[in-house]
Formats: sequence, C-alpha cells, structure tokens
Amino acid sequence: GLSSGGYYQAGSYTVTAPPAALFSLAAQQVTPQPIAPGSSASYTVAVTAQSGFSGLVNLHNTALTTGEAATFTPPSVSGGSGTATLTVNTDAQTTPSGQIGFTVIGLGQQGGGWVEAQTYTTLDVERPPNLVTLSSPVSNATGQWVTTPLMWNAAAGAASYSVYLYPASGTPTVATVPAANPQPSTYSYSPPLAGTTAYSWQVVATNAVGSTQSAIWNFTTGTPDFTISVTPVSPTLLVGDSTAGHMATY
Repeated sequence: GLSSGGYYQAGSYTVTAPPAALFSLAAQQVTPQPIAPGSSASYTVAVTAQSGFSGLVNLHNTALTTGEAATFTPPSVSGGSGTATLTVNTDAQTTPSGQIGFTVIGLGQQGGGWVEAQTYTTLDVERPPNLVTLSSPVSNATGQWVTTPLMWNAAAGAASYSVYLYPASGTPTVATVPAANPQPSTYSYSPPLAGTTAYSWQVVATNAVGSTQSAIWNFTTGTPDFTISVTPVSPTLLVGDSTAGHMATY
C-alpha cells in the first residue's frame, strides 16, 4: 500500500470478498403478457433461504423505462424465505412497445452486514393495432359485381382481421382473415353476393391486447349479366346409366 510519503510499502494484505448470497430470488409472471400501455402486470417474487439463512430481505428493482412504476407487497420478506407480489404499472402515453427487461434485487440482512441476490425478468408491452382504413368498393358505390372483393389497407400491429358484411335484410356474416402482406388485404365471398342488393361492411383489426374498427361503408351490387343453371332430364339414375341435361344461360 501507499505510505504517507507516497511510496509503496511492502507487506502482506488480506482482501475480503463480499459475502456470498445466502438466499435465491425468482420472479414468475402472473399476468398474461403482452399487456397494453396503461395497464398493469403482476409477478410473484419468491425468496428461498440457503445455508440456514433466516434474515430479513428487502426487495428492490432496477430502473424501468419512462412511465413505469414498480411496487412490492410486502416490501420485504422476513424469516429467510417467503413471497411478495411485484406490480408494475405502465403509462398509456409514455410506455414504449416491446420487451422491457429489468432486475429484481433482494438485500438480505445477515449479522452486521448485507448480502445481495438478483433475478432478471421482462415486461412485454404491445399497443392495439392502428386504425383500419377501407379501400374498395368505395362507400356508396353502385353496380358492383357480385364477386367484387372487399379490400382494405393493412393496419400496423394487426394479427388478424374480422370482416363484417351486413346485407340490407338477412343475417350478417363475419369472416376472419389473418394479417398478411402485401397491402392491401382482401377478402372475397363464396358463394357470390346477391345481385341488386345493398350491403354495409366493416373491418376490425385485432391483436393480443385489443382491437380497432374501421368506418362502415356501403355499396350496392348490380344485376348479373347472365346466370348458368343445369337441369337434369333424368333426375334418378341407376348404376351404369347415364343422363343428359339442359344448360341455360341468361
């Protein structure tokens, strides 16, 4: 070491390492994730004693990103072992999307000093999809083909779309379409739509944390140029027989 005159002094020195942790920590997610900004996530933090440790463990966490606040209930575990609930509250405006990692820290009182243990966990945040915008057929369009596809611009963050079609009379229908590229997304009904019929339609984008709805547009189908029908002459057949039919077009 340095002497008072600034010179090294020869000798034997003992360096004492920090005491080993006498307990372990584990954090288990309780709330299904991802969560939406503005909501909360809970974890069970377990303290497990080792080597006969029976002291008090105070719980802390490393800094989360802007907008998050963490609380432990209770804030400490006594007797060397036990559990506490960690609640992380997010902010609807400032919490970013993505996976946020942080560390849970336990400071255990042992004799006249403290020992530390840590465990790493994550918070997965996802925002609802962006708003869906419809593309075609344009609202209030008339004379549309009965096979006309419904088209919309894909919404960022969507995992799937629900396409709602409302005829002027009759039962509404809904179809689920997985999110896909390239844009725009498209759905075609089979069998074809009815001719000379008014319809309304809407698309709802959904992911793990929420959904967004498009505006409702309207369109009317035109009269088909022709139809095809086949009528058998002999509706009843025996094995080995053949039949004939009439095909009419309009």
